[in-house]
Formats: sequence, structure tokens, C-alpha cells
Amino acid sequence: MQQSKRRRLSAEAWRGLIDRFEADGLPAEGFCQQEGISLSSLNRWRLKFRRGAEERSAKLSARPVATAAAGEFVDLGALRAGGSRIELRLEFGGGVVLQLSRG
Repeated sequence: MQQSKRRRLSAEAWRGLIDRFEADGLPAEGFCQQEGISLSSLNRWRLKFRRGAEERSAKLSARPVATAAAGEFVDLGALRAGGSRIELRLEFGGGVVLQLSRG
């Protein structure tokens, strides 16, 4: 029985492999055999990149408009009917969060 030589790939190389895998449309097993990589490694790196993309997306969408220290007043302006979209997020600590949205 011949033992396969283990390759170490950089994150950039894995990104390229995953991009090719998603573009090729081959079943994962066939792609892994063709590239000489393990299915578990492919799945682990796909998950890692997916989580990284989700975290970057969450950071981009979380743009605070106004922040205040505990006990400070934050003037949000007049809340007119038909006004622009308003999102308010209050973090009370201990994992308690109140989020209000309008519009």
C-alpha cells in the first residue's frame, strides 16, 4: 500500500482551490481525488472561509449612528411618520440586547 505524501497549502492556495471547486461543479469527492486533497480538508477550509465572509459582512452592516455612555441621553431627532429608516440597538450587558427597527 502506497502512502500519499501530505501537502501543506497556504490559505491563499486553499482559496484558489475552493473557488475552482465551486466553479467546476464536480462532486466534492471527485474534485478532491483530482486535486489530491482530502474531503475533510476541503470541507474544513470551505467552512473557515464562509465564517470569515459572514463575520466581515456582519462588521460592515453594524454601523452605529450614535453611541452613549451609561446614563447619557441620545437625541435621535423627530420621529416623523414616513421618515427614514431607524434602527436602535441597546446592549444592557449580560447578553441582553433590545433592538428596534422602523421603516
